[in-house]
Amino acid sequence: MTAPREAGDTGGPGGPSGAGDLRVGALIAGLVMLGMVVVWGLVVGDVADHRDLRYLLPLPWVLGGTAGLVALVVRDRGRRGLS
Repeated sequence: MTAPREAGDTGGPGGPSGAGDLRVGALIAGLVMLGMVVVWGLVVGDVADHRDLRYLLPLPWVLGGTAGLVALVVRDRGRRGLS
């Protein structure tokens, strides 16, 4: 059984400073949402045509996946002490 957490404790090695574990799922979701908003802004602002959507819509998913893989590798290296 684990000890109960104190208020403000993030559970990570950094303690309550906010430097705890990286939530990779939240990172990916945030980046994909931001990418979709950027694509929407490009189309609404007439910077990109609706025919460009087949090239623009996959970009947030690819960039979010790449960022997630990089975050997982960095997190794994930090846990193993290989940084």
